[in-house]
Amino acid sequence: MARKRRRRSTTSSRAGGLPWLAAGILTGLLIAGLVWWLQQPVPPPGDAELRRLLEPGGRKTPSDQPGKRRHGQHPAEKESAYDFYHLLPEMEVVVPEEELASAEARRPGGNARPNKPARYLLQAGAFRTHRQADELKARLALLGFEARIVRIETPQGTWHRVRLGPFGSLRELDRVRHALQKHRIDAIALKVAD
Repeated sequence: MARKRRRRSTTSSRAGGLPWLAAGILTGLLIAGLVWWLQQPVPPPGDAELRRLLEPGGRKTPSDQPGKRRHGQHPAEKESAYDFYHLLPEMEVVVPEEELASAEARRPGGNARPNKPARYLLQAGAFRTHRQADELKARLALLGFEARIVRIETPQGTWHRVRLGPFGSLRELDRVRHALQKHRIDAIALKVAD
């Protein structure tokens, strides 16, 4: 005769799957948050400090401040281990927006010509690390711009400046500057004295 088959009772725990579901959702949220955080644009450090230093009256050395004098230093004496602190401000000048706007308004056949042609540069950023400067240089290269990195030593530390140019005219400089702005890269125009 045929035997009766007995059913084995299986106990499935519904509560056992709930912690796994919660852990999966939490892990997914953590990964999504990490991806969002990594994609946030990082403002380049030092732009505010650079703009402050390039503004007229923004550069003051400790010996320039009234009432503060180093031991053994005469007021007329200015000691510095490096000459470029004095040479750089004389060599580079930030081009004001008004001058850039007036260059756009000029006609190409105008009578007003400068006596000496000036050279212009665009500074796309200044970074503490060479890696950050190299990343911006690579980004500019992908956009079709040739940039270079200039290492500058200041009392506040080392800066790596990403520069484009030189440009022979304000019109050419402005064309490149607007192209950079379309790609959300804000550049400072500099006039280089010969």
